[in-house]
Amino acid sequence: MNSTPWSRTTLWLLACLGVATAVPTLDINDARFTQFMPPGPDDVRSSCPGLNTLANHGFLPRDGRGLNISTLMVAAFEGFGVSPETSGLITLSGLIASNKPPSEMFSLAAVHSADWQIEHDYSLSRKDRSEDPNVARFDNETWQATFRELLKKSPIVSAYDFGKAKAASVIEHRMRRPNATYDVKAAGNSATEIAKVMNTLGNLDGWVRVEYLETFFEQEKFPYDLGWRPHRYAADIGSVLGIGALTLGAAPEVLSEASNGRVVLPTDIISAISPRNMTAIWPLRQIIRDAGFDSLAPFDELFRLMSGRLQVIY
Repeated sequence: MNSTPWSRTTLWLLACLGVATAVPTLDINDARFTQFMPPGPDDVRSSCPGLNTLANHGFLPRDGRGLNISTLMVAAFEGFGVSPETSGLITLSGLIASNKPPSEMFSLAAVHSADWQIEHDYSLSRKDRSEDPNVARFDNETWQATFRELLKKSPIVSAYDFGKAKAASVIEHRMRRPNATYDVKAAGNSATEIAKVMNTLGNLDGWVRVEYLETFFEQEKFPYDLGWRPHRYAADIGSVLGIGALTLGAAPEVLSEASNGRVVLPTDIISAISPRNMTAIWPLRQIIRDAGFDSLAPFDELFRLMSGRLQVIY
């Protein structure tokens, strides 16, 4: 019987998979979705509402300590459905920027440290570090600059609507703090942050309920009791970059024009948020494999990214 030779791509992807000791599972009936607990006085949190939500529900250690890239990828998948190459790329980029090995253990506080080069001015829900060094603290005044605009489109909003709201927030921020830094990293990270929220809290058509956003940002809690449910392999790299570019396109004269360049296309976004030497992220293949993920999709996305053939979704 004749057989068709497998492509090099297929063989590469299959080589990334092995016998997993434990396969991460997204169970929409997982009890942790209803086990919300705000952090205690000795618990550590980050400037990222998503990571804080995972800790507040027990998908990450509730004290916010003893993390590594694998535990973070698994938690993001089991809680939000985030495809592991996305959470892995962001985390590994932070470790590389801080000159730490992929095996490094860290706390949630490390994520917003200056060494990781992820935290930025013009946050959706935090003051600039120069205003308040505790960027893990939610700031309602900052959030309301965006939320007021989202409410105008209630009950549901698109990524384009979110981009418009972000632009209004940036304009207001510039008037209040003209010396704040809006560089390509701030533009790129802001775009991906919105895209991840839209991909994980929204439906498969790309719309999200404003009440979900309110619960997520203001309480750092899953909007599970409001009807939200996660879906598997959400926020893959292609989707995040495509939707990120869509949000920038909602007001390019505000969101794309950074102090040290322009961020317009998905390729601009990935350049802004990734290590300069992209070969440094190759260990992510093995990390995803060792974490037990059994789908080819994350490896396919990573392969396309590294080969320059990533397909983005607008």
